Amino acid sequence: MDIITTSTKLVDYIVNLKKQDTKISFIPTMGSLHEGHISLITRAKKENTKKIVSIFVNPIQFNNKNDYESYPITMEKDLEKLIKHDIDCLFLPTKDILNKIEGYRLNKKPDFLDCLCGKFRPNHFEGVYLIVRKLFDLVEPDYVYFGDKDYQQTLLIKYIIEKFYNNQINLIRCETVRDEFGLALSSRNSRLSNEDKKSASNIIKELKIIREKTLSHGVNLFNDLRKEAITALEKFNMKIEYLELLTSDKLEKSNNGNHNLMLFIAVVISDVRLIDNLKI
Repeated sequence: MDIITTSTKLVDYIVNLKKQDTKISFIPTMGSLHEGHISLITRAKKENTKKIVSIFVNPIQFNNKNDYESYPITMEKDLEKLIKHDIDCLFLPTKDILNKIEGYRLNKKPDFLDCLCGKFRPNHFEGVYLIVRKLFDLVEPDYVYFGDKDYQQTLLIKYIIEKFYNNQINLIRCETVRDEFGLALSSRNSRLSNEDKKSASNIIKELKIIREKTLSHGVNLFNDLRKEAITALEKFNMKIEYLELLTSDKLEKSNNGNHNLMLFIAVVISDVRLIDNLKI
């Protein structure tokens, strides 16, 4: 596995691949790799491509300084996993990648970023947008892989590809991977105790209850179901940031039946913020 730490060397690497008409699969991460990341790598193996992974904990997408400073770093284990899964190249940029970013600013946010994490994490998606644009320009991927746990982020990636890359990048969206308790995998889960993880497994249980009752009785019951779910989760010492029922394409409220709807939730347990979602 090639390990590249500067943008200049990465550009040289990409130019050489392009000369050989080699297709590129790209999986951007912030490290602390888990089975969710591995599922993206496994999916990338279906394409006959060079597989590039980046690891960069992007400071400008953190609205909470403590969250950034406590983000888990497991570089040695990450390297072992990437080698084991036959990644061709690891890009390990420094904060220098954030130099000369003026042309990458998100001047006008799409409306779907005004809710959920976009509402509760100021400037988060501006930071995601910036680093994704910079990485896409450097790597020039043919395929990119993102997990649907971060659903709102995936919509942003789709928007970026349509607006700036003329749909020439293939976005491969992968299903959420869960642990034995049903908790959606996240690098932040490493900061939870086993007791916290068992408690947090009730997140998906409550979403499934809402889905079942919504399918049976309609969306008009959602406000009552929402209150019941929040009360149930608060008994496990969770603070509920949001719990919403929105359309899957534009993240808007809808009263037009159960078609094209998803549940979205964010909670905080033991100072760790967790998100999840579920299709109706």
